[in-house]
Amino acid sequence: MKLEDGIPQTVSSFAIPATPVKSAAIVTPSSTPMKRYPSPVTSSSSSSSPPVDSDIDRFHFASPSSNFAVVKDKEHDEWCDVVLNQCNITGGSNNNKYYRLQLLEKTSTGNFYTWFKWGRVGDAPTQSAQDLKGPFSTIEAALKVFTKKYKDKTANKWGDENYVAKAKKYTRIQIDHKVGIKQEPNSGNVKTEDVEYLPSKLHPKTKELVEVLFSSDTRDEALAAFDLDLKRLPLGVPSQQQIQAGLSILNDIEEKLNGDDVTGSYPALSSAFYTAIPHSFKRNQRPPVINDQNSLQKRFDMCNILLDMYTQNETLRDIEEKRPVKQVPYPADSHYDSLQAKLDFVDHNLAEWKTIEKYFDTTKNSGRLINAWRVDRNGESQRFNKFDSLDNRRLLWHGTNIAVAAPILTSGLRIMPHSGGRVGSGIYLASMQQKSAQYTCGSSKFACMFLCEGALGKSHVIEHDDWTIKNPPTGYDSVLATGRIAPKTWKNIKVDKKNVSVPQSGPVDQSQNSSFYHDEFLVYDEAQVRIRYILTVKLD
Repeated sequence: MKLEDGIPQTVSSFAIPATPVKSAAIVTPSSTPMKRYPSPVTSSSSSSSPPVDSDIDRFHFASPSSNFAVVKDKEHDEWCDVVLNQCNITGGSNNNKYYRLQLLEKTSTGNFYTWFKWGRVGDAPTQSAQDLKGPFSTIEAALKVFTKKYKDKTANKWGDENYVAKAKKYTRIQIDHKVGIKQEPNSGNVKTEDVEYLPSKLHPKTKELVEVLFSSDTRDEALAAFDLDLKRLPLGVPSQQQIQAGLSILNDIEEKLNGDDVTGSYPALSSAFYTAIPHSFKRNQRPPVINDQNSLQKRFDMCNILLDMYTQNETLRDIEEKRPVKQVPYPADSHYDSLQAKLDFVDHNLAEWKTIEKYFDTTKNSGRLINAWRVDRNGESQRFNKFDSLDNRRLLWHGTNIAVAAPILTSGLRIMPHSGGRVGSGIYLASMQQKSAQYTCGSSKFACMFLCEGALGKSHVIEHDDWTIKNPPTGYDSVLATGRIAPKTWKNIKVDKKNVSVPQSGPVDQSQNSSFYHDEFLVYDEAQVRIRYILTVKLD
């Protein structure tokens, strides 16, 4: 690869499209009929069944969860595994509680049991808030107990096609039981009963990056920032359909904020949202009412992250399902394949690294640059050619939650249906690392940031917030929200034979009238940005 001024020329790309988010039916806590779990034709003990609730192990050492399997109600073609949730913050209330129901078969005896647990979302189950009933000698006897409890809690009849959420009752929600990510082997050739993992082919630093991006700990830490603490949530991760249900309610809140006639108060709509997507607020913390643009955008961002993670998991599942059973690549290599992007580690002895490091150090407040990788996303170079005629190209920062670093590598920087901010619905880039660092959320090991080439062309300059912008004005290609400070000097480097500007020094004062502190560069077409680097950083 030829380097010019420390920046690599384009590496080869492969025209494989990014995986889109699949559409899903919406399940709302209203009169909308509820979609069922997928209906496998396998027996109750099949691996296709929902997992048995592991909290049984807390209280019933003589009957661990591994001794049971979830039972399928063949009459209604449905697994007897139900997750219920109820949040109510209207009138000063602070209800945020769950109920879990399962009908189980003890595999060693053929007897049947019902398992119930309940409590506040986020609290660990207690001895007094669980009940394992049985044994029942027939499934009919156990099902009678199970269905009675279901009706008591939901005011719906078990098996009824038209599930309707009722006031002051629990609402049924769907959980993605496959969201867990396989843990990595320790080292070398690893054998299990069915699988032998081959040694990793990745550069050691790349392998470490991929393992962190795909680890369950990274996911859990990232979601905890949104009060979705999976280590405390007793229900699991909401399914794609359930996330869509939450988005539907957020749409109603958005319409209400815009002055439309929407049924329900802000507390009532917020309660419906927290019911659809369980949040683990502390016992004495009343779930916050979603009643302004900032709080609404935070929840839209959370749902976008969940959908991105879901899509990445689906891509990975598809890859793993196509692998031979006996001998498979090291898990990190499979995860790398799912990214559909080439990552090349940047050696710290190269001038290229020095350029990146200088850019980081001169535009930061604090923190430390750890490593960098050149990025060549499959198909992105061809897409970027749409704007080949535009000048005013800059290498700019983009900060993000580490939970979506992998989806960004797969699908690129995207303008989600509910993306938003002070300069409207576009892709936000910055010339100061300290600005993008504000939007960067990492794991305990490191955070991830991107350096992107933006083909900005003619920029429309603004100095005040405008949340409504969806496109630059006629005659312009981008928007520059000019800040009160900006890098003092820039220099041009050659990237793909084009001049790309990179800051060379720290900030200077430039505008006293702007409501923005830093420069922000906005494009409203995803193809106008090409990711050039992913960086690992340590933020203070």
